[in-house]
Amino acid sequence: MILSFNILHLLKDVAGVIQRINQLLKSGGFFVTLTPCIAQIKLLNFLLFIISKTGLLPHINTFKINELKSLIENNNFQILENITLDNNPLEHFIIAKKQ
Repeated sequence: MILSFNILHLLKDVAGVIQRINQLLKSGGFFVTLTPCIAQIKLLNFLLFIISKTGLLPHINTFKINELKSLIENNNFQILENITLDNNPLEHFIIAKKQ
């Protein structure tokens, strides 16, 4: 099992990291992530875009839930759970199993 809590949105090569997670896991292994899906909140997404242009923030990926889900599925994972905790897209939880 590999856990990834509140980190994917900060990585520059998320697809590469998910590919590496897939390589490290045995068949049937689990990948669990809690990732803020910032693009689901339009005002926050816009504000982060503006602030990022000033250089005050590090690189931030602003995922939509479906984008994150597709990214994981496209790397040979089956999504077992896809839940937004407390109806807050900043707390999106996915449990995936390597196929």
